[in-house]
Amino acid sequence: MGQLRVRSVLVTGANRGIGLGFVQHLLALPNPPEVLFATCRDPKAQRAQLLLFQELQKLASKHRNLVIVPLEVTDPASIKAATASVGEHLKGSGLNLLINNAALLKVNTLDTETLKDMSEVYTTNTVAPLLLSQAALNMLTRCQSLGYREHGILCVALHPGWVQTDMGNSVGDKELQKLASKHRNLVIVPLEVTDPASIKAAAASVGEHLKGSGLNLLINNAGIVRETTLDTETLKDMSDVYTTNTVAPLLLSQALLPLLKKAAQGSPGSGLSCSKAAIVNISSIGGSIKEVTLWEAIQAVSYRCSKPPVTVDASVGGMLKVLSSLSEKDTGTFLDWEGNIVPW
Repeated sequence: MGQLRVRSVLVTGANRGIGLGFVQHLLALPNPPEVLFATCRDPKAQRAQLLLFQELQKLASKHRNLVIVPLEVTDPASIKAATASVGEHLKGSGLNLLINNAALLKVNTLDTETLKDMSEVYTTNTVAPLLLSQAALNMLTRCQSLGYREHGILCVALHPGWVQTDMGNSVGDKELQKLASKHRNLVIVPLEVTDPASIKAAAASVGEHLKGSGLNLLINNAGIVRETTLDTETLKDMSDVYTTNTVAPLLLSQALLPLLKKAAQGSPGSGLSCSKAAIVNISSIGGSIKEVTLWEAIQAVSYRCSKPPVTVDASVGGMLKVLSSLSEKDTGTFLDWEGNIVPW
């Protein structure tokens, strides 16, 4: 394998760990970069940051090609300033290699995870380098399948097909009310999925209606889409989509977990099924890392899901058929509306 030869490199999160390791190895190359940008948070903000920054400063004092650039990757203004600084140093030439390494870790479980922690981690680790919210939802489903198996709860991600829907259309509310007037077993529950207080109130309302019995099936379907490209995507758009499409399903699952557990405990048999207790996260094939489909037609980076030919009736009918056949072997899988396995 040949040695890396590159004129300019920028490494984020370069004051410690893997980021610092990248800097050290790049500087040690037989033909190191002519200019190596190492970004890190403002060391004046915290004493711990200052100590980490000293190692980077020591390297900069020995290598004139190393340029330290202050950068807070979650702050658009800081990103803009860092970009301008890099541009000035490059003096009209381009940047050859960008290594998005900056990351954050919060040690939580499925039960203790919070909106704040998930948003902070996602903003740092995903929004900054522009990845996909639906891929995060698929990972959440995998985690839930492992964490909730012991409680007898089946968890799957389900792709409904490319369905034309009226996302954001208020006509749907009237249609739901019309259905409720005809079906006494249909209960409308007010819920803002991005509001923990609303989630708590909704869970309490559901518990009251169930009168001591459990909840058999939770379908996390609420979602939003912002039609943006890699060039027009913003921190706010990605954060809003992630909060609605990925954080909310976990928070709602947390709130309804006691009712799901109760349903599982009250059902005979040791196997897993939707008639016993299950969480179904409605995802998209756009969240498949392997199948990044229809990219040319519509990027929609925050959501990666456009909607051609399948009708709502056909999609829902197919998904219900799939749900009726799910068993323990399917927990933790990603399936489409016809029951086919979708690659992660």
